[in-house]
Amino acid sequence: MFSPPRRSSSLQPYSKEPEGPREDESATRPRSDGAEAVIENEGRGGRAGNLDWCECGKCGRLERDVDCLCCRESPAAVARCGELSCFVLHASFEAVCLNSDVLTVVLTAHRQFRNPRTDIHSNRSLRLAAYFQYTWWVHGFLGRGNRRVIPSCVVSAIRQRYPEPSGQYTGFQEADMDEEPFWPE
Repeated sequence: MFSPPRRSSSLQPYSKEPEGPREDESATRPRSDGAEAVIENEGRGGRAGNLDWCECGKCGRLERDVDCLCCRESPAAVARCGELSCFVLHASFEAVCLNSDVLTVVLTAHRQFRNPRTDIHSNRSLRLAAYFQYTWWVHGFLGRGNRRVIPSCVVSAIRQRYPEPSGQYTGFQEADMDEEPFWPE
């Protein structure tokens, strides 16, 4: 005679789901769609064009205050790199965020799921994949519409490895909920 399987009391639904950001990691600001955007360097004006705010010694001069965040100011980056003076000195930074073979695999998976026309060998694509890798590595899965400012030192290292020929970069942007996400949901 058939008997239904017994439910295990050790099962915990959603226990393997990624956790959201901790409240102490960043400041939040309401967005126009009612959600909250996380801006780690809220209220830090006057940084654009100078490096007085850099604590690690490896940040680059950026044109907008919102992009001017040192890795030593990001609790998540500090937690990942510990006592190192800069995140880009982490032993795995090169392999995770700058290795073109790793980034090509990330882009190949992205292309398979999202956009088969993506040129996986362009510097722009490799740069975007590197930003994605850093964010995933340091913050984990954030979900659609949740973005973090990437520290200037990390951005500078990625831009140095995969430069834009025109020298024009976008920088941090608030989430556009109508935009296609980089990775499938």
